[in-house]
Amino acid sequence: MANDPNPQVQKKLDQIEQLQAEVDKVKAEAEEWKKNMNRLASKKETSREQLDSTEVQLRDAKEKTLVQAKKIEELQSQLSSAISSQENLAKELEVAKSEIVVVKAEADERVAQHKVDAEVAQDQVRNLVEHMKWQSRREALEGVRAQGFDLLAEIENANVSEAMARKLAYPKEEDSEGSEDSDDPEGSGDPKGDEAAPDKD
Repeated sequence: MANDPNPQVQKKLDQIEQLQAEVDKVKAEAEEWKKNMNRLASKKETSREQLDSTEVQLRDAKEKTLVQAKKIEELQSQLSSAISSQENLAKELEVAKSEIVVVKAEADERVAQHKVDAEVAQDQVRNLVEHMKWQSRREALEGVRAQGFDLLAEIENANVSEAMARKLAYPKEEDSEGSEDSDDPEGSGDPKGDEAAPDKD
């Protein structure tokens, strides 16, 4: 029995071997945990870098968005200004059209008045010519009469025609001025004498 190991020692040895196995197992698990931790730390660092990159991208995107928003505001302001300018131009165009209508109406009125004035002037010229014609005829007849020819009837007819032509040539002349004309005989009478008098020009 002296060669048999002590049961207690053997038991201790068995416990030591069991504990050693457990220690080895724990070490292996710890090593695995360490690897996992390192892998997670690496992933965390990668995620942090990605997060930083994402934050940078977000800041850039935010800055670009602010720039775009500012450009949009400027474009909207320009558009509003353009619309306002267009409305002002439309109003000015309407005013110009109204002024053109007024000016055209005034121009048409002036043209019509000038036409009337021209017709009146032409009539007055014709009447002046007619008056000068009968005045010249009367003076010629009086000259012939002065030479001893009896042309009293024709002179009277010429006086009547001259007086009528004078009234047409000088419509504003007062009646008193017409009666003071030394060449017009009193009571020179019938206007039909003008038609009856022969033209000896």
